[in-house]
Order: sequence, then structure tokens, then C-alpha cells
Amino acid sequence: MADYFGSVLKNEIVIGKLYTVHYFEFSSDYRFTGERHNFWEFVYIDKGEVNVICDNESHMLKQGDAIFHKPDEWHNIHANGVTAPNVVIVSFECKSPAMEFFKDKILKVGQNQKTIISKIISEYTNAFATPFNDLYTNKLVRKQNPLIGAEQLLKMYLSELLISFMRNDIADSQHSMISVNNA
Repeated sequence: MADYFGSVLKNEIVIGKLYTVHYFEFSSDYRFTGERHNFWEFVYIDKGEVNVICDNESHMLKQGDAIFHKPDEWHNIHANGVTAPNVVIVSFECKSPAMEFFKDKILKVGQNQKTIISKIISEYTNAFATPFNDLYTNKLVRKQNPLIGAEQLLKMYLSELLISFMRNDIADSQHSMISVNNA
């Protein structure tokens, strides 16, 4: 019988901790005071538009946009005063070198990423009892009887989302190079 040698699978993205998963339906005049923390935060605009401030830069984000706040970056969000926005916010610890990709990034969210974000929200509700809209969440409360594997799937979907963004960027860069070469 032949000897078999297993391959240890590499992880480009390793999620250490999950801090929050939010889905907010803000009023059109919503204003947050701002915060800074030592972990990553992902903000996706599901509806409407918001103004996001990162340290000293201001960005107007519209439906389908996403921004990443790196650890220790001061950030703030407020509605535009006209449209009531819906926003997904996920904060997490990830010390993987691949996270350099997300520093100072604003990305367009495609259909594939929207599906993954929906899965993150779904698995969050399967794993945790903490409500989505508690702005002052500082600790997640696990459900007493969560669905088996909910936390693991949540971690996997968040990793998949991040990898999907990185792959899209590579594909867009390759497409741009091909377009230039064919011009």
C-alpha cells in the first residue's frame, strides 16, 4: 500500500474574533459621534447614501458601496439629511497580512458579495442573540441553542467575502491590462 502525505491547507485570511454584526435602518438625519478601536470594521451601504469620515477624509458612499476601517482609524458616519439609509456593519479581528489590501479601500459590492453578506447576517442570527440594531453592542451574547456550526459558517462567510473582494480586484486589474493591450 502506498504512503499518503496530507497537505496542510493555507489560510490567507484568519478571522480571530467577531465583535459586531449590525443592520441599521438609520433616519435621514442620523449622525454618529465617531469612534476608534483596534480591530477592522466593514461598512456596506444597502440603501441610500451616507457620509463616512475616516480620520480627516470624508467620503460620500451610495447604495452598493463598502468601506473598510483599519484598526485604530477614527471613523464616523452620518446620513445625508435627505434619504434614510440602511447600513450593514461588521467588525472583526484579523491580523493576516492579506488585510493590507483593505487599507483605505472603498469597494463596489457585486451580487456575489451581496449574497455572502446575506449569509453572514443569517448565520449571525443563528448563532447570537444580540440584536442587530443595538448601536452600543460591546459584547455578543451567544444563543442558548444555536444551530450547529453557525459560528463556524459565520467565520467562513466573512473570510469568503474578504477573499471575494481581493479576487475581484485582481480580475479587474487583469481585465484592464487586457483592454489596454487590445487598444
